[in-house]
Amino acid sequence: MSYVLGLDLGSNSIGWAMVDPQAGRILLSGVRVFPEGVDRDKQGGEKSKSEDRRVKRGMRRQIMRRARRKAQLRCALAQAGLLPIDAAGAAAVLGTDPYALRARGLDHRLEPHEIGRVLIHLNQRRGFKSNRKSGKAKEEKGMLAEISDLAGDIEKAQCRTLGEYLHKQRDQIGPLTRIRGRHTRRDMLESEFNLLWQKQKEFHSDILTDALRAKMWDDIIAYQRKMYWPASVVGRCELNRREKRCRRDHPVAQRFRMLQEVNNLRVVDSTGELRPLHASEREKLIGYLSTSKERTFDKIRRHLGLLDSHGFNLEFGERKKMLGLSTDCVLS
Repeated sequence: MSYVLGLDLGSNSIGWAMVDPQAGRILLSGVRVFPEGVDRDKQGGEKSKSEDRRVKRGMRRQIMRRARRKAQLRCALAQAGLLPIDAAGAAAVLGTDPYALRARGLDHRLEPHEIGRVLIHLNQRRGFKSNRKSGKAKEEKGMLAEISDLAGDIEKAQCRTLGEYLHKQRDQIGPLTRIRGRHTRRDMLESEFNLLWQKQKEFHSDILTDALRAKMWDDIIAYQRKMYWPASVVGRCELNRREKRCRRDHPVAQRFRMLQEVNNLRVVDSTGELRPLHASEREKLIGYLSTSKERTFDKIRRHLGLLDSHGFNLEFGERKKMLGLSTDCVLS
């Protein structure tokens, strides 16, 4: 006696039924539901199961690095004589108004401990620095727009630095009004640091040396870890264990990826059947992709002379295009 097993494969479930074709009846049936491989946000969108853990880990690292930078700065200031060594003296210095010191230090002499208080305040809010290697980010809305508006307000108020502007604002609206919570740019703080250091060096040339300046700003306050891994930690190639992994922007790597996708491409006809590309279609598509950074599936369909009812298996995941040789196109 023969039976027929019917399966209904879903994204997170499998329905099944055992059918007796001779008797024309269903013997057994059921469904197995298994959890999704992703979580859902409040809007129902997909997100990785490890996203929350990754975000919290990043916050812990950021807090740890910020605390370490503060401790390094206070230690360096104490060694240079810009901060009291004893806890009571340090607490008294930290209780002074940093905004008034930042404004007064542009024109008048500050005591060494007051200079240390200013540097600690600059280190606490060192401003935003973009990691873009080229080009400028749009400043039409969001945080970048707020930074641009603040820079315009500083210029309108005829203030030389951010600290002088904030001190003037607080004098106008009252000393108890909160003036924090503003988005600032790193170069605003750097220009203020340079002006303060240059002016105070006239009064404390024996303390404020060039070596100390480089240590305070470059090595501590403005220090930022590199975003990208060094070339020494790049793994071995899976195909040739003697060589390092190839860069994604290398023409060889891009051609390998392009040929791999062309080999995996299947044409779906109106009946839903899949077929591989013919040899002529394959060569035609490789030449078409090699002359552009990317090609949409609609253009590929027209270039291969296929009907609009034909589709591709790579379109099933809502994919819209195939990548070509972007590096070669830029160089050409």
